[in-house]
Amino acid sequence: MNKLSLETKNCCNTWYMQSFSVLRKVAFIHQAESQTENLKLPLWAILEKNSKVDEDGFHIWEEDIIFHGNNKENLISERTARKDLNSRWPQGKIPYKIDRSLNSQESKSAISQAMQLWMDGTCVNFVNSPTIRNQPHLVLKHTGTGCNSWVGIYDEHTTDQTVSLDQPGCSTSVPTVAHELGHAIGLWHEQDRLDRNSHLNVYTTNMGDNKIYFETANDDVMNYDVPYEYSSLMQYTPDAFSSNGKLTLVPKDPMAFPLMGNAQKITYLDFKLVNRMYNCSDKCQNPPTCQNGGYATWNTKKGCRCECPPGFSGPNCQNRVYVAPPCGGKITTPTRFQSPNYPNNHPADLRCAWLIEAPRGKVPTLSFHDFNLMARAGAENKCYWSALRIRNGNLLGDDPGQIHCADELNHNAIRGKSNQMLLVLTSMYDSARGFDVSVKFA
Repeated sequence: MNKLSLETKNCCNTWYMQSFSVLRKVAFIHQAESQTENLKLPLWAILEKNSKVDEDGFHIWEEDIIFHGNNKENLISERTARKDLNSRWPQGKIPYKIDRSLNSQESKSAISQAMQLWMDGTCVNFVNSPTIRNQPHLVLKHTGTGCNSWVGIYDEHTTDQTVSLDQPGCSTSVPTVAHELGHAIGLWHEQDRLDRNSHLNVYTTNMGDNKIYFETANDDVMNYDVPYEYSSLMQYTPDAFSSNGKLTLVPKDPMAFPLMGNAQKITYLDFKLVNRMYNCSDKCQNPPTCQNGGYATWNTKKGCRCECPPGFSGPNCQNRVYVAPPCGGKITTPTRFQSPNYPNNHPADLRCAWLIEAPRGKVPTLSFHDFNLMARAGAENKCYWSALRIRNGNLLGDDPGQIHCADELNHNAIRGKSNQMLLVLTSMYDSARGFDVSVKFA
């Protein structure tokens, strides 16, 4: 039995994951370059596909938010004029139509599923309106500019409001479509919140031209007393907007590193924010009393009810439900440990983090007895399918660490640069053993 000292982080109990569709595994390596486009996590697709300016001269901020003009002053002016309350769709009703450019069954299915997710968890209602003309509505289409959207309803005079969902990559990924629809509903990115500096170290010097739009938090974003969430569907990755390969958005909680930008579902707090933005509980004639952090909400499908946080259930969220902690934890004593399910193949859709912390004055040394992950792939020879990232040194700094896969660390040792190291294991598929490693402090 492993002598592993674990202090599982409470924040990780909101770790939501959704299974990927498993393609034919025998074709992984030979098809890597073509498959990568569709199998990337949602925010990878957004960051890599989007251009800066669309064909109509609008500007794209933070890779997928549309605004008028082409400079910082235009953005600040527009952002200030369009506070959350002004960007809500009246009565939460959002008319939409799907352009003929998104005619594949895969795109239509992903759009339908993403809309249903938002409607199941909030009082927002997407209404298919193929013949609508003279009132504000969304037009979901392939534009050639990637994945992007306005935030909320632009104004009562702008009728056609584009949500760009390019094929492939954007329009066929349910999480990606849900992210862009989140913007259309009225959500900004999580890292735009005014309290972001309490949760992130932001390195604008690594952002290149993007930094002029990111130097200050968005003081016009209303948080509705909903806590900051690293695992939000609206949170970008730690290396988002990077122009030099270094990190840009570093969580002040190192264990949150694998959560950022990896959401495969709309989270409990994402739903809670939209419910408060649209005053969904006001639709309840006799709202229930919700316990343990739950909240009252309403929609046409489920009526008035309590929405319960992870770990609780029941009409009033009164029942505690055991939630198995995610893999990983905090290691504070010399030990030997393995990835989940070792020596058999690890599970698919894996997101694990181990924070290794030696006593002050000592450093950890990792000795890998076995290391087996999927091989590098694609034209860039990257660890697409599974990877172990090792951050060594200042975990709040911008060093991205080293990324390894295949058998690269088999029988190798790595000595720490400080008393802390962070190991982040990610994998899309269950096609490798993982690792077996010893930790010593000296």
